[in-house]
Amino acid sequence: MVTATKVISERFRWLRAHASTIRASTAVNRSARALEAAGGASAGRWGVTYANSIMCPVARPSEDAPPRQRDARQTLDIIHAFIKTCLLPAVVEPGEMPILLESDNYTLDLQYGRIQFHAWNEERSLARRLGDIASSSNGKLVVVTERFGARRGELTFVDLARKQSDQVFRQGARGVLRDLLGRFLARQFPGWRVAALSTGPDLEHTLSPVFARAYIQRGGHGWAVLASPKNSQDAQNALGIGLLWLDYLRRTQPSGVVVGLVLFLPAGMQAVACQRLRALDPEKARCAVYVYDEDGAEQPVEIDDFGNIDARLLPHASVTAATGRAGEWIRRLTRMPCVDAVSLGAGAISFRVNGLEVARLTGTRMMVGVERRKIAASLAEVEELAAQVAAIRQADSVEPRHAWRRRNPEAWLESMLRRDICAVDSSLLREPVYGQVSAMLGLDRGVVDLLAVDNSGRLAVIEVKATEDAQLPLQALDYWARIRYHAERGELAEAGYFRGVNLLRAAPRLLLVAPALQFHPSTETLLRFYSSDIAVERVGLGVEWQKNISVVLRLYGAEAPGWDNKDDS
Repeated sequence: MVTATKVISERFRWLRAHASTIRASTAVNRSARALEAAGGASAGRWGVTYANSIMCPVARPSEDAPPRQRDARQTLDIIHAFIKTCLLPAVVEPGEMPILLESDNYTLDLQYGRIQFHAWNEERSLARRLGDIASSSNGKLVVVTERFGARRGELTFVDLARKQSDQVFRQGARGVLRDLLGRFLARQFPGWRVAALSTGPDLEHTLSPVFARAYIQRGGHGWAVLASPKNSQDAQNALGIGLLWLDYLRRTQPSGVVVGLVLFLPAGMQAVACQRLRALDPEKARCAVYVYDEDGAEQPVEIDDFGNIDARLLPHASVTAATGRAGEWIRRLTRMPCVDAVSLGAGAISFRVNGLEVARLTGTRMMVGVERRKIAASLAEVEELAAQVAAIRQADSVEPRHAWRRRNPEAWLESMLRRDICAVDSSLLREPVYGQVSAMLGLDRGVVDLLAVDNSGRLAVIEVKATEDAQLPLQALDYWARIRYHAERGELAEAGYFRGVNLLRAAPRLLLVAPALQFHPSTETLLRFYSSDIAVERVGLGVEWQKNISVVLRLYGAEAPGWDNKDDS
C-alpha cells in the first residue's frame, strides 16, 4: 500500500523514469509558441526573507508585486493552453511531489469570476484559487495562489517530459523529507522546541540541500539534527554534513548549549555512519542514530552494535610473478616511460599511462583501448597506444585540453606518488608501495589508494585527492579503520603484502595528500572530530605536481595552515 509518508513513492519513481523515456524520444518545443498565442505571461518580482538567524533564504512574492495585467479569463486560457502543450503535465506546490494531470483527475474553471483549480491522485488532493501568472519559461508556468487572509502562495504547472522538470522532483523530495523530519522530531523529542527546520542550501558552510536539518532546544540544551534521503551515497555522506551542521551551531549558539548530533538514516544504510562514529572522539562527536523505514516509521539503533568489523583482506597478486608470454608483455610495457602495471586481483593486471588505463591483461587475453576496448591483435598495438597517450598525458602536453590529459587526475597523482613516495615523507620505504589494495567489509569493497610502510615497520594509509572533496576526512577514515583491523591481526603479511618487512601491529598512520590549494575548507572542521589515537597528516603538494612531487604544506591533526592565521600586528 502506498502511504503519504514515503519519501518518494513508487508512483513517482515510475513517473520520473517515464518522463526520462519521453525526453529521450521526443523533442518538445510547443509550449512557448502556445503561450505567445494565448497572450504571453508577465514575469514576477521577488524578494528574499529569512525565517530566523540560522535558517536559509526563503523566496516569496514581494509585497510590491505589480498589479494584474490581465483578467481571470485570459489567465485561465493561458493555463489551459500550457497544459495542452505538455506531454506529461503536472502541478506542484513548494515542498510537495508533483501531481500528474490526466483528463479525469483535475478541474480548472471560472467560478464567480475566480479561477478554481482542483487536482487529486491516490495520495492527496489539492484545491486552490488561482490569481495571475507570476512567471513562465519553457516547460514551466508559475501561478500565484490566493488564500484566506490575503496570503499568497505559488502553484507551478510543469511538463515532466522536459529535462528542466528534474528540479521539480528534487525540490519536491526535499520538501517531503523536511516534513518527514518534522514528524520524527514530534514523536521522538516531545516537549522540545524546533528552533530551525530547513532543506535550504548554505554553500558557505557546506550544508547541502539534499539533507533536511534541524535544531531542537529544551531548557539550556540543544541538539543538531540531520535526516538523509533514501540514497546510499547520501546516507554515507550524512555524518560528514551532520558534523558540519553541529560545528556551525556550536559556533553560533552560546558555549556548551549544543550537546551533539542526531542522525535519521534510511533503514539498512546506517552501518557506514555507525562505524565511522566509533573512530571519532565520543565527546566531540556525541551522536544518536535513528533509522526510518519505507512507511516513515523511525526507531533508534545502538552504535555499539556496529563495533565489530566483519572484514577480509584480498590476497596480493604480484605483477612480477607472471611467467611466459604474459610475463614478457608486462616487462616490455613497464619499460616504457610513464607506464605502470597495477594488479586488480583475480589475475587481472591494468596497464596505465600516468594513471590512465590503456590495456588490461587477464590470463593471456589482452584488451586494449581507452574509451572502447577490444582484443589486442599484438603487443605492438598496445605499445603504440601507450606511446600516443604518453605524448598527451604529461605536464607540457602539446594538447593540454585533450580528454586523455584531463581524465581522472587523482589516478595521475597516485601514479606520481607511487614512483616517488619518499618525496611525500622521507621515512617511508621507497618500495613496496601498493595501489588499489582491496579490503572487504561485509559486502562492501573498499579500495585504499596507496599503502606504504615507514622505516620503523608502521603502516601508512595514503588517501589521494586531486580536487576538493568535503568528504575526504571520513572516506579516509574508512580505509584507515580497515587497514588497522588487518594490521592488529597480522593479516597483511599472511596475504602477501610487504614480504621481508617486520610490520608493527600498531594502528597505521593516515596521510591525506592533495595539491595544497585543493583541500576543502571543511577538512579542518571534520578532523577536529577525529579521535586523538589517529595520527593524521595533511600533505599539500605544489601546483606543478604533474611535473614533480614537491611538498609545500604539512599539517598535523586539525592544525590550520599558516595562511589562515591572522596577523593583528
